Amino acid sequence: MIIRTISAATLLALSFSANASFIQLNDNIQDHGDFTRDLSSSLDWLDVTASRDLSYNQVQAQMLTGGAYEGWRYATVSELDTLFFDFGMTPARTDCSYGNAFCDFSLGGDSLIIEQIINTMGDTFDAMADSRGDSIDAAPNGAGYVAGILGSPSHIAGSYYTASVYDGEYINRGTGTFNRDNSDEIYTVGATFTPDRQQLNYGSFLVRAVEVPEPTGLSLFGIGLLGLGFVRRKNRRI
Repeated sequence: MIIRTISAATLLALSFSANASFIQLNDNIQDHGDFTRDLSSSLDWLDVTASRDLSYNQVQAQMLTGGAYEGWRYATVSELDTLFFDFGMTPARTDCSYGNAFCDFSLGGDSLIIEQIINTMGDTFDAMADSRGDSIDAAPNGAGYVAGILGSPSHIAGSYYTASVYDGEYINRGTGTFNRDNSDEIYTVGATFTPDRQQLNYGSFLVRAVEVPEPTGLSLFGIGLLGLGFVRRKNRRI
C-alpha cells in the first residue's frame, strides 16, 4: 500500500512539473508551437509571424516591461546562421559577401529542411496571403517563405539586415490546384530595412535565452518519496 501511494505521488509530481508539449525535430531543435527552441545554442526563437508587418522600431518599443515582446531581443546574423546549421542545413556556397554562412539564392530540388524551417518558424507569406485572401496560397504539402528583420546593422548606415528562407510552392486558393514551385532559397543577409520600415510579408527574428525551470515543491516531494520507496525496498532485501 505504501509503495502504491509513493508511485501515485511521484507520477502526480512529475505531471505537475512537466512543461507544455513540444515536437522534437532533431537532436537540437524543438517545435513548441509559438516558438522554436534550439538546444545547442540555448535560444528560443519566437515565431516570425508574431511580429509580421511591424517595423524594427515598433518591435523594439514592445520589448519594454509589459510590452508584447518583453524578454525577447533581436537575433544577429551569426545566431541565425547557427540556427540553420542546427536545423541540419549545409550551405551550398562559401562566398557570401558579408561574412554570413548562408547565401544560397537558387537551390535545385525541394529541400525538406527548408520547408521544416518555414513551417516551424512561421510562414510569413502564408500569413499575409491568408490575411488578404489572395488568389495564391502556400501549398499545404510545401511552404511559402519566412522573412524577417535582424538586429545586425547592415553595411548601409542606419539600416538593418533582413533574412529569408524561401520555398515558393503555391496553389490557387479558390481551386486548390497547383500554381508553381519556385527554387528554394536561404540567406541570412538579404534586403536592408530602415528602422521605421514595415512590410506585410516580413516579421522580426527574435530570441531569448532558454529558461530552465526550477523544480517545484511538489516535484521535489515526489522525488523524495521515490527515494524513500527505493530505500524501503532495499531494506526488505537485507
